[in-house]
Amino acid sequence: MKRIVSLILIALLTLSVFIFTGCGAINKSEVSILWSGDGEVKVPNSLINSMDRAMYIENISYVHYGANGDAAEQIKQAKAAIDKGCSALLVELVSPMSALEIVNAAKEKDIPVVFFNTLVDKAVVESYDKCVFVSSAIDTVAAVQGQIIADYVKANFKKLDANTDGKINYVAYGTGVISTAAVKRANELLATEDYTVQTADKKKINTSIVFYDSTNIFSTLAPIAAGKAQAEIMEKDEKAIELIVTESDLVALDVLCALQDKDYNTNKLNTHFIPIFTVGEEADYKAYVLAGRPEIPSDLIIKDGDSDKVIKQKNKDIKKIAELKEYYEKNVYLVDLTYVNESELDEMIYTTINVIDSGRISGTVIADNDTIAVSVAKIVRNFIKGNGALDGIASKVKDGEVATVVVEGSIVSVRYKAYTK
Repeated sequence: MKRIVSLILIALLTLSVFIFTGCGAINKSEVSILWSGDGEVKVPNSLINSMDRAMYIENISYVHYGANGDAAEQIKQAKAAIDKGCSALLVELVSPMSALEIVNAAKEKDIPVVFFNTLVDKAVVESYDKCVFVSSAIDTVAAVQGQIIADYVKANFKKLDANTDGKINYVAYGTGVISTAAVKRANELLATEDYTVQTADKKKINTSIVFYDSTNIFSTLAPIAAGKAQAEIMEKDEKAIELIVTESDLVALDVLCALQDKDYNTNKLNTHFIPIFTVGEEADYKAYVLAGRPEIPSDLIIKDGDSDKVIKQKNKDIKKIAELKEYYEKNVYLVDLTYVNESELDEMIYTTINVIDSGRISGTVIADNDTIAVSVAKIVRNFIKGNGALDGIASKVKDGEVATVVVEGSIVSVRYKAYTK
């Protein structure tokens, strides 16, 4: 019932936004919001939801664009929006390497650019007086992630230290900015008396986490390709990699799927388990699984107007389809659809949180999306009205970095499972 109510509220809010922004909005041309993903709402309480609410409150007309992880496509979308004369560009970058080209294109037309939920080089932001960078406090995110890593290592050291060398080998996926700082924080804690661990031969030591790089492939390949290469390395040397750190749940999904192709992380009690730590909760695991699902016969598809009796019978008949049953069993380690009826799939939400609880990912840091979105919307409002870009922004602005807004206190919760036997 809660899910149904939530979906109704989201639908009403979306309709309200459409009606409200379509008439009397403060900007004469639409603001273009460029997302690194597909730009669609699939997971409630996502950053896209938060951005919709924040833009509605500020009475700003806008349109979403999704790059689907394609940096070249995002640049193309940005230039198209600029050519149309958008009021502003809000960009969640696919790649930090695209930032300068987007800023230069916007600068030519005097269009403001606001980067958010991403990492951008300071020099790029400061190259244009109408460019602003909004992010969570990276140091805070790293400190929180570092602590949950250190806690996990302490609780699971004997299982983690596969090669019994007293250290934990790790690899990182993403830009490495947050991951590097998180491991540094974890090592600071692991060096203290409170984090002493016991080795296989009963000795008490202070362990540390060290970067594993025997082939140097991790810094040159894309996350999913690196994940597959990593799994191949583990197949040859199971003890090589003992821990994985990412700074995006979308990257974590890629790595997890690559590991599962090699039968790693399919069960929390399986010996082939490598903990993955990440940031965020927006990865849509359900969509990933259903994307490759065998087609359901047209006569069994649930339709509007079907009676409860008809729906119940269709659900029963669907579950008898051998190919479908086999497919669901194959993907049970990502989403367990065994007892889910076809008519209930649209209401079923399966995000990083669920995957952590099921043991395939070990921990995540969850940011306050509303706080970030509100800051972005207020900055856009200021640009459109001709005010100072940061007027009325409650977030802290670092000294000497007037183009950077750091959203303090945006870490609201942490999900962590130790899974000790």
